[in-house]
Amino acid sequence: MNIGNWTDEALVAGIKNDNEAAFEEVYNRYWQRLYALARYKTDGKETAEEIVQDLFLTLWAGRQQLQLTSSLETYLFTAVKYKVIKYYKARMVRDSYARQQLKTTSGAGNFTEHVVDFGDVSTTFQQGLLSLSQKSRQIFTLSRFENLSNKEIGAALSLTEKAVEYHISKALKLFRVILKDCAA
Repeated sequence: MNIGNWTDEALVAGIKNDNEAAFEEVYNRYWQRLYALARYKTDGKETAEEIVQDLFLTLWAGRQQLQLTSSLETYLFTAVKYKVIKYYKARMVRDSYARQQLKTTSGAGNFTEHVVDFGDVSTTFQQGLLSLSQKSRQIFTLSRFENLSNKEIGAALSLTEKAVEYHISKALKLFRVILKDCAA
């Protein structure tokens, strides 16, 4: 059977079984569209290429644990969105740090303390985000960074609004606890 005729479900099963041809077919089938989305959402060709390449590296590296709750296409496009968000968050942290460094080196006050505090909060937030389950992290990110409503998230992930609310509440409780220590 020609692998080009395989369904996405068959390709996912092939990838989970270490079938490099199935992985290559997914790459060929989706790379251009994923790149176009990343290019539209980012500020450069190299950044978009890096995001899409990183997505495929992550897909291959995690192939044994791959469990899709939606279609492969939805999974891949959602993953690109998250990688774009991650790129901009990292860029914001770097830019903020660079601005703070400029203020600090220009001799003004106690900015170093604020930079350290911001770094602590940012690091704690990132660690908290990573400590959430994949589903809770995905829902929290869609809610807080993509500004989707609970109804939209539920529809996108085939969940009830109550389930979405549960995951968001769980994430917010965690952040209240871990960030309280940073504020002290």
